[in-house]
Amino acid sequence: MNAYKTKEEARKYYASLRKNLETEYVKNASLEICKKIMADENYKKARSVAAYMAIGNEIDLSLLISDVINNKKLFLPKVLDGENMEFYEISDISELKVQSIGILEPYGDLKKAYFNTDTLIIVPGIVFDKDGYRYGYGKGYYDRYFFKGGFGCKIGVCYDRLLCEKLPQTTEFDMTSDIVVTENEIHHVKDN
Repeated sequence: MNAYKTKEEARKYYASLRKNLETEYVKNASLEICKKIMADENYKKARSVAAYMAIGNEIDLSLLISDVINNKKLFLPKVLDGENMEFYEISDISELKVQSIGILEPYGDLKKAYFNTDTLIIVPGIVFDKDGYRYGYGKGYYDRYFFKGGFGCKIGVCYDRLLCEKLPQTTEFDMTSDIVVTENEIHHVKDN
């Protein structure tokens, strides 16, 4: 891995790598990641799943989301203001609308999600390391939200090309995932 002076330099470097991934690679890797998650025991025992709607070259969870809608409760995030997000239960993709930051989000009269230990969390990120740390877009939405605790396994999703040994300048305030799933492997960070 390259040496970076700041966390922001590293974030920009990996964001550029992800932005330039080939369309076919993104599609195939996303499908493999969804299949690996759906075959995992944590997914099978979860009664509800908190996921996200992909933008750009994020891991596309469409296959997983379709399965969740048919078999479990699905929770998706909505940005409430410049610093906070909340998850809401949806039962159909028609309950989503492109919002201010360009992401499909729940809208209308929806039920706020209340997580418990049966809730599996799918965590997006630009890059992950093998300790479960991640860099997102730098807004801290997920770190702040998950600081609350009270939910089950957190699964980070990442392209194998963007999984590194150790991210620079992570702190104890940065959220970690319990598992990181790439198209090639399931990396268990913590025992559940």
